[in-house]
Amino acid sequence: MTRTLFILLSLIIFFAGCKKSSDKDAIQIEGFHLFDAMGNAMGTIGPADHDWELMELSSLSTTEQALLNAPDTTNTLNSVLAAVSLHPYPNPVRDYSALAVAAGDSVKFKLVITDKTGVILKQFSQKIKGSRSFIIDVTDRSLFPLRKSLRYVYSFSAAGQANFKVGYGDIKICDSGGSNPATVCF
Repeated sequence: MTRTLFILLSLIIFFAGCKKSSDKDAIQIEGFHLFDAMGNAMGTIGPADHDWELMELSSLSTTEQALLNAPDTTNTLNSVLAAVSLHPYPNPVRDYSALAVAAGDSVKFKLVITDKTGVILKQFSQKIKGSRSFIIDVTDRSLFPLRKSLRYVYSFSAAGQANFKVGYGDIKICDSGGSNPATVCF
């Protein structure tokens, strides 16, 4: 009896002291660039570091790079290295997020939406040439509850030039109800 009690007590102490390795977030979401519904900058909340900048693939974390390697059905045939740009709006967002994307010639654009866990919540890819707006539906509150922080990880690729420009940006899901989003959403 004493031996069984000792083993049981030892197991309880052992498991109580253990922490899962998943306690650390896969992606650190710490700051946000704010944009109105027309895409005009409205400031920042927290350290928004390199949000929405175009950069080299090596600038992304290994988790973010892995997200861009998720399978998709868009190929890079007849695409070329080109000047590209991307502008998000609004942020924070309630129901629909938008990205204004432009490419000087045919490129593959890919977007992966995740949260701090690194799980893919939504993704799409498409060839673009010229200017294009993408509307992203975030109304599914089981995936995108109010006050949730998201990371958009995106890339531009061309034939023989996978991920020639990449980046990320953080979005906050929030209903500010016409109030100042800086005080209501964060």
